[in-house]
Amino acid sequence: MRNALIPILALMAVASASVFAQGVVTFENVGSGLNAPVTNAVTGQMLSGSGFLVQCYAGPASSVEAALTPIGSSTTFLSGGLAGYFFGGSETNGYVLPGTTGTFQARAWTAGFATYEAALVAAQLDSQVMVGTSTVFQNATGISSPAILTGLQSFGIAPVSEPSLVGFLGCGIAALLCHRRRRR
Repeated sequence: MRNALIPILALMAVASASVFAQGVVTFENVGSGLNAPVTNAVTGQMLSGSGFLVQCYAGPASSVEAALTPIGSSTTFLSGGLAGYFFGGSETNGYVLPGTTGTFQARAWTAGFATYEAALVAAQLDSQVMVGTSTVFQNATGISSPAILTGLQSFGIAPVSEPSLVGFLGCGIAALLCHRRRRR
């Protein structure tokens, strides 16, 4: 009986460790096989200092952008010769097991807002607020140490197009088309 109990307990320990295990990555945009600086899409300058924030969003493998959630805390950008880069430390994707693939995205915004979502709402009304996201990418997570986000690519942040401007342009195009039809 005792000999049968030991393998069962060992199996239970492995199963419970798997349930609570989570994939870990290093949230940074420079490292071995990675060079993905973040820029101001309007000026082309690298983001620098505490005026901008960036945060890692994650989900299970093959997640769509809308399903990703923030993991860890937001971090600021470095300055000087390292402008455009950030080192957010180790982040845990609780949706995947260590060594498996998860979905990731970096989201950056003008500081002064606690979250990317708050900055995005503010950007609808204020052209001084800039937001931006990397492409959504798949990346393996680490087993005994955090994995580098080698799927991360450079991206830029910019003001959000004002909805009234888009509507105004649409009305102008419609008026031109109507005018053209009347002339024929």
